[in-house]
Amino acid sequence: MNDLSRKLISLVQKDRIRDTLFELVRIPSPTGNVRQFAEHFAGALRDVGLTDVQLIETPGFDNSPGVVGWRRGGAGPTLHFNGHMDHIHQPHVAPYVEGDIVYGRGAADMKFGLAGMIELVRVLNDAGLTLPGNLLLSGHDLHEGPVGHSEGVRNLIAHGFVGDAVIVTEGPKDAVYIGNISNSLFYVDLIWPGDSIHELTIPAGTPNLVEIGGEVVTALTALKARVQQRVDPLLGNERMFLGILRAGDFYNRLPTACHIVGTRRFPPETKREDVEAEIRQAVMSVVKDLPIQVQVDATSEGNDGFRISPDLPLVKMLRAAYEEVHGRPLPLGVQMFGADNAKFINIGKVPAVGYGNDLTKAHADLEWCDAGRVAEIVQVWLVTTLKFFGLA
Repeated sequence: MNDLSRKLISLVQKDRIRDTLFELVRIPSPTGNVRQFAEHFAGALRDVGLTDVQLIETPGFDNSPGVVGWRRGGAGPTLHFNGHMDHIHQPHVAPYVEGDIVYGRGAADMKFGLAGMIELVRVLNDAGLTLPGNLLLSGHDLHEGPVGHSEGVRNLIAHGFVGDAVIVTEGPKDAVYIGNISNSLFYVDLIWPGDSIHELTIPAGTPNLVEIGGEVVTALTALKARVQQRVDPLLGNERMFLGILRAGDFYNRLPTACHIVGTRRFPPETKREDVEAEIRQAVMSVVKDLPIQVQVDATSEGNDGFRISPDLPLVKMLRAAYEEVHGRPLPLGVQMFGADNAKFINIGKVPAVGYGNDLTKAHADLEWCDAGRVAEIVQVWLVTTLKFFGLA
């Protein structure tokens, strides 16, 4: 570790991170309703000297602007730090602080990343360091489902707010993920076009969608067994899960609808249309000759997977920075949750990694984040930044 790295690491202030995070957590930002928070975050970026700070409106979502701001340097490349501003809608106790711990909805997922980004800029300012390139910081809404479907980050990418490399400030802290399996939600709807009538008046041969739904589940379970035999060397087994089976509304009335929902996980090279076709084939093997309507959808919802090389320069820089800060190697791993690094890789076509806090308390009944851990994360970001610009 060189002297400049040591200097920057020493300037990270845990208490400052804690106070910043608490201010962020005090402003609610449920998915689809982040304007007040976005204005506050934009103000915080201006306060630490960023220029060209803008709110970027998201078409079709009046209360979901993104935020972008620049720390200008030389004519070199741009390193981009990004995080989502929204949190889930589930209620939470009012935010509070105990020691280094900030409690509140969004503290762990993922306002810590936004607070860490602000601290990173403060440290660079405290050191009086002008980088030979630029830093771009951004935040967006519509990350958390089922309300959002990544419209916010897609909008930023579409407007060209993408660096030459991106660090998404969302977990994990002690690994870097070089692959992520894609997933799709799949929906199967079976519909009887007639009326729901008493069981004693049902004509012979009329399909019962409870019974038919059970047969479809059996066919899908057989497909699941076949799917799980497919093994990717990096990502492991493909997966399929049945989570919802719903049919009927009264014990002696003819069911007119059956609704089946599940998830399907597959390598990023697999097309969603092929996943849907396979599920449709399993369903139709049961219902093809029945007088019912069938709808199958496995393409409209889900997260995109990705693969990046462990030899990617950004990965090597991050791992080297981690080892310099912590004195031990940063393991490689596989990502199982949905994060926005995949969007920058697949849509923005730039190198991207996720590095932040772990997700242990994300979405929890009592959500919290340790400012001390965030300080360590910021230290790794700082050394990575120096390496990116050839200063370490």
